[in-house]
Amino acid sequence: MSSGRGSTRAGRASPLPGSGYRPELRAHSIGGSTVVHFRGEDGREQVFDIGSLPLPEWHSALATAWAARTGPSGELRTLASVTGAWSTLKRFMLFISQLPRPPRTPSALTVEHVDVFRRFRGDSTSDSSAAIEIRQLGLLFDRAPLNRVVSPRTLDRLHPRTRNRVRPGISGYSDAELARITAAARADVRKLRDRLERPSNERDPVTQTALGSGRISTIGISTTRRTSTRKSVAEQLFLTRDDLYPVLALFILTTGWNLEAIKELPLSHRIIEGRAVELDVLKRRRGAGRWHNTVTWEI
Repeated sequence: MSSGRGSTRAGRASPLPGSGYRPELRAHSIGGSTVVHFRGEDGREQVFDIGSLPLPEWHSALATAWAARTGPSGELRTLASVTGAWSTLKRFMLFISQLPRPPRTPSALTVEHVDVFRRFRGDSTSDSSAAIEIRQLGLLFDRAPLNRVVSPRTLDRLHPRTRNRVRPGISGYSDAELARITAAARADVRKLRDRLERPSNERDPVTQTALGSGRISTIGISTTRRTSTRKSVAEQLFLTRDDLYPVLALFILTTGWNLEAIKELPLSHRIIEGRAVELDVLKRRRGAGRWHNTVTWEI
């Protein structure tokens, strides 16, 4: 169990998923061609055939970068946005493949290749539209492994300064992500509630003593089993450190308050018809005349 504020510190890395964890494989081979499966937040899906692009020695790096760009941690979340970016990528790959000396690998891509594509698109559309397409490509090339094999000068040229600059989205969770986090927090808190209401080892003497006193006695238990016994009993009767994460997450999602406000909430409360909880909270930062405030949250 962790101690202090948080479970990480200098010299101690964040915990990783267990050995049973397997991330979703989004780039794979079908019929000898590398494809990437996309599923948008609205449930719409599309399969992108990286193998259909020219310059085969690009395919592996492109597939990995495209999967990251369109995955859960990427910026492209809808079918419309990912389709537009795909059209730009196809146009770029087709153009550089038809050059007199095409870059056979990503590491061979140069500033001159980027500049000539921008001039070509500027003649076809406009300078501002061409710059937006270049920046769209730059966001893809910022992903590994392309960002490791393409030269820094070329990567910099893929980020032109324009008035119609492609701006990053507002930080935070999308509606779909927030819905999944809320559902997971509710499910965890529901399990916690059921566990506390119906302890699995309620008839155990140690558990009965803890129910009456609020403390876990390990008298008569061997030294080697004391820690494990205390932990198992505590998990059945009380909130442990690990339980606080879903509880606080659900609290924040339900109230819209931050942890600084939540930590000052009083213990006294009133349950209204089993459907809501009412609290008289202290508002220290609201100024004179607004020291107290009554809030009601649905439960």
